[in-house]
Amino acid sequence: MNSTLTNLNLSNNQIGNDGANWISQSLRTNSTLTRLNLSVNEIGDDGAKSIS
Repeated sequence: MNSTLTNLNLSNNQIGNDGANWISQSLRTNSTLTRLNLSVNEIGDDGAKSIS
């Protein structure tokens, strides 16, 4: 686990719902991330729900 990551920019990476699910699982154990940029990706409603 990374204990210093505060800002993660994953914009424009063609991330879809499966990728969003993996990201959401990682976020469960991260307590330091304060900014996550997922703009310009292919995340649909299901992927967005898993991250929210």
